[in-house]
Parts: sequence; C-alpha cells; structure tokens
Amino acid sequence: MSMNGDQPSDQEDPQPGTAGGRDTMRTINRTLRQMKHLLANFNGPARESTSGIPRSLFAEIDAWDPDETGALSAASFFNNFDAVTTDLTSEQRVRLLRAKTKGSAKQFLIDHCELAEEEAPYE
Repeated sequence: MSMNGDQPSDQEDPQPGTAGGRDTMRTINRTLRQMKHLLANFNGPARESTSGIPRSLFAEIDAWDPDETGALSAASFFNNFDAVTTDLTSEQRVRLLRAKTKGSAKQFLIDHCELAEEEAPYE
C-alpha cells in the first residue's frame, strides 16, 4: 500500500510471475511433494505389508521394541530376521521390518523412509 493507505504499491504480495512468486511456488510444490511422500510411506506399508510375504513369517518373527526392558539386542534381532527372511526380496524385507518394529526402531524407519526408495533398500 502507498503512504495514504488506499492505493496499491509495488511492494504487495509476490505475483506468480515474479521471482518472489516463483520461490513461493517452489516452496509450496516441495512441501506438497514431501507431504505426498510422507502419506505414501504411512499408508503404503499398511496396504502392502502382506503382499508376497508368507503369513508364517509374521508369526515366526516377534515384534521388536529396543526400548523395552529385556528386549533383544539389535544384533540378535537382525540375525534372526535375516535367517528367517532369506527367501524374500529386499523390498519385502523392508515391509516386514516396518511391520515388526516398534518404538525407536520404528521411528528410525520413519525418519529414514527415503532409504526404502533405493534399488536394494534392505541391503
């Protein structure tokens, strides 16, 4: 607004065609992509967690929460997990791992969800 308060000035909100508007749109688009990625990671494992994974494996591997008193060590859990899941693909292993972890282990997988998009995410 101008000094008298009733006329628009050159300092108004950025228009879509201006540099400030383009920066704003890039920020919005980046945020929307991140939200889409986040929602896909939260919803995806629930929908696809059993796809191609034998039901017997879900019963064979106990849920693991490293924060619980008396919980298995990480080495013990992963030794068992690797032994049981030798016939699964890397993607199936990640999905099963997401289903079988709790607490800080689950939070780690959520925080590092971009690792699941690699060519061999479990390796």
